[in-house]
Amino acid sequence: MAQATIGIVVGFRRQNNATSDNRLAAGANLTYGSGQVFNILELVRERVIDEKSHSEQKAKNKLPEQRIDRYLLKLDGMQARLQ
Repeated sequence: MAQATIGIVVGFRRQNNATSDNRLAAGANLTYGSGQVFNILELVRERVIDEKSHSEQKAKNKLPEQRIDRYLLKLDGMQARLQ
């Protein structure tokens, strides 16, 4: 957002000062780059939390596929008793 805003400011200013334009663009790029680094770190953090949660659920046999397997075993046992 900051990069686009600065780009608009640079593009529509009346004065043509390349040095000033480059400084504004550098600031915008720095802001954009910082935001992207934060975003990547946040994605990594979320992934680590998801993996930890998955591991804990697996240890407690609470994953969806583990529950389905248990229900199928129960159904097989019930079917065997009925026959």
